[in-house]
Amino acid sequence: MRIKTETRRNAIIEAATRVFLENGFEKTTMSDIADELGGSKATLYGYFSSKEKLFLEVMSILGDAHFAASFAELSTTGDIRDILRRFGISMLRITTSAEALAMFRLMIAGSARPEIGRSMYAQGMQKGEVVIEALLKAAMDAGHLRKCNPQVAADHLRALLEAEFHARRIFSVIEVPSRQKIAAAVDRALDVYLAAYKNK
Repeated sequence: MRIKTETRRNAIIEAATRVFLENGFEKTTMSDIADELGGSKATLYGYFSSKEKLFLEVMSILGDAHFAASFAELSTTGDIRDILRRFGISMLRITTSAEALAMFRLMIAGSARPEIGRSMYAQGMQKGEVVIEALLKAAMDAGHLRKCNPQVAADHLRALLEAEFHARRIFSVIEVPSRQKIAAAVDRALDVYLAAYKNK
C-alpha cells in the first residue's frame, strides 16, 4: 500500500492548478491532471475522491495565496479611514492583476454547478466577509462608524472599492491600473463610503 505524503499532495495540487487555469473546470479531466503530474489517475483518487474536491482545494489555496496580504492590513485599532485605505489598495492591486482575473474566471465557470459555487463561497469569499464585518462592527461599537447592519456595510464597501475597475478588467477593457490610479480610486470610494457611514 502506498503511503500518502504531503509532497505528493502538493505536487497534485500544483499540476491541477496549471491544468484548471489552462482548460477551465468543465474541460479538465482527472486524466489531464494525471498526465500533467506524470502519474496515474489512481494516484489522484488516492488523495482526492473527485475532480470537484480537487478543484475546491485548488480554489481555496489560490484564494488564500492572493488575499492573505489584504486581510493582514485589517486592524481593529487606528484611524478607520487609514485602515480601509490600506486594505482597499492591497485588495485592488490583487483583484485587478492578471493572475487574480484568471482565478476569478475559473471560479465563475466552476460555480455553474450550485454545489461547487456554494462550497467556494463558504471557504473563500464568506471567510473574508466575516473578517471585514467584524472590523466594521468594532468601528461601530467604538463610535467611528454609525450603527447599522455590518453585513450591508461590508457589501457597500466592497461594491464601492470595485466600482471603477472590476467589470472593465473582467472584460479586458482596461489594462492593470497603476498603483497611483488604484490609490485615487480607493480615496474616491472612501469619500463616498464615509460620507454615508462615518459617525457624525
